[in-house]
Amino acid sequence: MRDNGPHQSWFQEESAGDYADRLAKDPSAKRIRISAIEAETLIQVISSWIEEIKDAGIEEDYEEDMIKAWDDVHGGELPFKLVMEARGEEVGYMQDRGIWEVVPVTRCWKVTGKGPVSVRWVDTNKGGLTEMLVRSRLVARDFKGGDKGRDDLFAETPPLEAKRMLLSRAATRTKSGRFRKLLFIDARKAHLNPKCEEEVFIELPEECHAPEGSCGRLNFWLYGFRPAAAAWEKHYAALLEGVGFERGLSCGVSFYHPERDLSLAVHGDDFTFCGLEEDLWWIQERMASWFEIKVRATLGMDPEDDKEVVILGRVARWAPRGIEYMRPIPSIGD
Repeated sequence: MRDNGPHQSWFQEESAGDYADRLAKDPSAKRIRISAIEAETLIQVISSWIEEIKDAGIEEDYEEDMIKAWDDVHGGELPFKLVMEARGEEVGYMQDRGIWEVVPVTRCWKVTGKGPVSVRWVDTNKGGLTEMLVRSRLVARDFKGGDKGRDDLFAETPPLEAKRMLLSRAATRTKSGRFRKLLFIDARKAHLNPKCEEEVFIELPEECHAPEGSCGRLNFWLYGFRPAAAAWEKHYAALLEGVGFERGLSCGVSFYHPERDLSLAVHGDDFTFCGLEEDLWWIQERMASWFEIKVRATLGMDPEDDKEVVILGRVARWAPRGIEYMRPIPSIGD
C-alpha cells in the first residue's frame, strides 16, 4: 500500500493477484495505477456528473425504468409507475370511505393480545392483452387458524344451473308476448361495504404515511379476512330482501321478486338479473344507491341492446336463434 497521507486508510493500488486475473481474461489489460489525488479528482467529476443528471430530471425516470412490479394474477411485469399510482388511488379511496381509523398499535395489543394483521398488495392488469389498466387491491393476510366448523365464515356461490335458468327465462316469451332481458352488474370493492362489527386491527401500508407506532382499526371489512365474504353476502341479501326480493331456500344466493317477476343469481360481486326492461331499470337504480356499481351489459333482442358479455369465464351471446352460453375462454397463459 502506498503512503498517501490521509487517503491511506481507504485507497489501495490494484494487487498483483487481481491484475493477474484481469490479464488472464483480457491480455491487453493494463495495470491500474492511480494516486489518491487522482482518485479524489475522479470522484469529484463523477459527483458533479450525478448532480447534473438530478438537475435534468433523468435520475427519477431512470430509477422508474429499472424498478419493475409483478402481476400477481396473470404473471408478467407491470410498469412500476402505474402500480404506484394504482396503490395511491386505492389508499385514497379507503381513506375517503373511512375503511379504518388510525389508532396506536398499543391499543391492538391491549384488545387482542397480539399485533395487527399484516397486509399485502395484489397488483394486476385488468386491461387484457390490448390495454394496460393496472389495478391494486390491499389484502389482509388473515391465515386460517384451528377454529374448525365456523359456519359464520361460509359464503355461498350459485351452481352453473342458476345462470342457465336466467338465460332460459330470457329466451322465453312472457304471457304478454314480451321478452325479458339480462342485466349484468358488478358491485365494485364489494367486501369494503359491510361494516366490521368486531375489534380488528391491520398494519397500515406505507402509502398511508401513518405515524410511527400506529395501526388501523377497521370500520369496514377488508379483502382477505375470512369473515369478509360472509359479511358481504349478509349485507346485500338484507338490502335485496328489504325491497321485496325473496331468498332461495336451497340456494341462498338466488333471489326472486314476485311482484316484478325479477330473477337474480349472485356470484361474489357479480349480479345477474333477468326481467322486463322497466324492472331492470328499477333495480339498477336501487343498486347504484347501495354500492359503487359497474353495468357490464344489458342483453336483449332490441337493436340498442348488448349482444354479448363475458361472465365468469364464459360468453353469453344473444344470437338470432336464441341465447348461447359458451364454454370457458382459455386463459392468457394457455
